[in-house]
Amino acid sequence: MRERKRATGEGEEPGTSRRRVCEEAGRNGGCSASTSGKQGSGSSSNNNSQERFWEFNQGGKDATLQERWVGGSGILRKIARREFVSAPPSSSINSIRKMCMDIYPCKSCIASTVPEFHIRAFTPDGQFLVCFSLDLRRVLVYRYCRKDRGSSLSASESVDTFLRKVFELNVCQEGEQLCKTFSVTVKQGRYFILASSTTSNLLSSVAERAPTFERVTLHVIDLENGVKSDEKVFKKDFIWLTQNNGISVHDNTLAVLSVKKQTIHFFHINALGKLVKIRSVGEFIYEDDELALLEGSESETAAAGGGSGAEEGGVRGRGSGAPDAKPYTGIQQRLLGYLVTRALKAGSTPGQNEILKDFFFHFKEYHGLIMWKMQMLDSEHLLIKFDKSPFSGSIDSQAVHARYSGVFNVQSGVFVCFFLNRNEELAYLYQNFTDFFRPAQHDHLWSRFVSSYSNDQFLRAQIVKQRDRYNKIYGSESELSKQLASFLPLSPQMTNSSPYLDARLFQFDDRFVSPYNCPRPIAEHAIKFLTRKYGNCVFKILPLTEDSDAEDEGVEGYATFCFHPTLPFVISSMYSNQLVGPRVMKFYYR
Repeated sequence: MRERKRATGEGEEPGTSRRRVCEEAGRNGGCSASTSGKQGSGSSSNNNSQERFWEFNQGGKDATLQERWVGGSGILRKIARREFVSAPPSSSINSIRKMCMDIYPCKSCIASTVPEFHIRAFTPDGQFLVCFSLDLRRVLVYRYCRKDRGSSLSASESVDTFLRKVFELNVCQEGEQLCKTFSVTVKQGRYFILASSTTSNLLSSVAERAPTFERVTLHVIDLENGVKSDEKVFKKDFIWLTQNNGISVHDNTLAVLSVKKQTIHFFHINALGKLVKIRSVGEFIYEDDELALLEGSESETAAAGGGSGAEEGGVRGRGSGAPDAKPYTGIQQRLLGYLVTRALKAGSTPGQNEILKDFFFHFKEYHGLIMWKMQMLDSEHLLIKFDKSPFSGSIDSQAVHARYSGVFNVQSGVFVCFFLNRNEELAYLYQNFTDFFRPAQHDHLWSRFVSSYSNDQFLRAQIVKQRDRYNKIYGSESELSKQLASFLPLSPQMTNSSPYLDARLFQFDDRFVSPYNCPRPIAEHAIKFLTRKYGNCVFKILPLTEDSDAEDEGVEGYATFCFHPTLPFVISSMYSNQLVGPRVMKFYYR
């Protein structure tokens, strides 16, 4: 009976049960409610206090306990909170990334001797750092390995203090150079794909669609063994290598777009690092299309009276020998077929069908469209960006301001949809479902947590401000929709998953540093990184040195920043247009 009273709290003095609960909570991690000596008399006040206590302690998790005992700033408090309170399902990585607000690069030093290589990027898992030689013919692979971790470093240190060379490999042939902004990691980070090309020839005629490279080569590097496992050569072709724009990766499939020949090549990356050709889509959709066209050409030739019709040039096909034997490629024929079929399905009479009228009005423009960029949405669908020919202007401006986009099903060989680049639905999809367009990187789990418009409230707030500004200037959101749609298709592996570039954790000036691996203008001031939760500046990045401020005044150049995907380590390099290699290289570490 006494044990039952003790368990239920009957027959005890007021406040005894509450003190026992607080003591038990204190043994489990602390008690948020302070036991006051002045307690109300009677069992009603005791029951009310117990009810209020358990209201704040649903499931044994006290909100006040989390805030006072294990909340707040400080890495020790966050570690204690991780021990006391378990993270919600599928949010353990987010909880770990939030600790980076207290673990950040707090020290910096300058490279005593500027290395003779260009830093490309860390692999998505952070195991290797890929660099290119100054002549862009050799690849150098390093591993982040900090020496003298316990002792403090001086203001000037050598590169060997932070980086250890793994291997160096000559990958290019004579006359070729590596593209500094092209690199893709495949097969869980074991293989690395690079690209090299010869110097491009200028357009010999206005009718040409794009410049021509004598040779474009894709190299597959085995990072574990330090050897080149395979290479693919494209002769007299043009592939847009800058910022990985000419390729797309989905699982173990690599797609390469040939702008010159208007063909998309599909390769399978096997376990040995070999590129196995699967198929090509462009001039022909299926493998037997060429045989069907040849049979049709022979039947037309026989119906026209043998070889006389072919000699007169009245027969269309390969047997005619005319330079324009095939007026449409496979992609063009499927696109025009989709557009006219969509117009005929409108259901109105031929004289009143506005969609059909619009098709005939823009038929000449549709006929001259060529593929500029593509992305594999999945194993069957391609998102293709089209623009009119002939080639005019720079390559970058041509691809950014492409006028049309379409989704093509590779298996069925038909277009699913086709729309203008200023389409509001496409901008809506990119704004709300950016993560679905971003190619999945299975090398590291942190690559899934890159900030985007669909998962970051701060980036969405910027879109709302831009929408209001565009409405005041242009009176509509068409220009904003065109700007958002211009980001599609997305290039593979062009974002950095470092938590210090996460807009949900840190606030920084995205004009000078961003999650995208591309050169940036040199900031005249230090780039501050402020925490979103507390608003304090935790660390700064300044690519310039204190002595070079006066010397670098008026010198044009750019800066690159290489963040480690997981560790608090950053490399900044400053380049000038007059020099080949970097002028200043700084390391930011903890």
